[in-house]
Amino acid sequence: MLIVIFIIFPFIINSIFGVPAIGKPAPDFTLIDIEGNTFKLSNQFGKVVLLDFFATWWGPCKTMIPILQELREDFNSIIILSIDVDAAEDVDMLRDFGAEYNIT
Repeated sequence: MLIVIFIIFPFIINSIFGVPAIGKPAPDFTLIDIEGNTFKLSNQFGKVVLLDFFATWWGPCKTMIPILQELREDFNSIIILSIDVDAAEDVDMLRDFGAEYNIT
């Protein structure tokens, strides 16, 4: 069953948002970070933005933290935007997680 969901999911996303086009701007979005600051993708035009979708309890996501930190050190102009996909995790949990793993 999971295989079917993962195979069908991209088709659902493409039908809603359209197929991403090489050389075209990404669809704009706005998010609020855990400090209350607004992030708008279109304000980052010309910059490299890496979207990291994660959950604090998922082992592979924790494994990625040092890799993302090294990437930021090697390419200090990159913007890494980590987006928590678990709606049950609140701001305090995310702050604690960031402090535990030294995420800034």
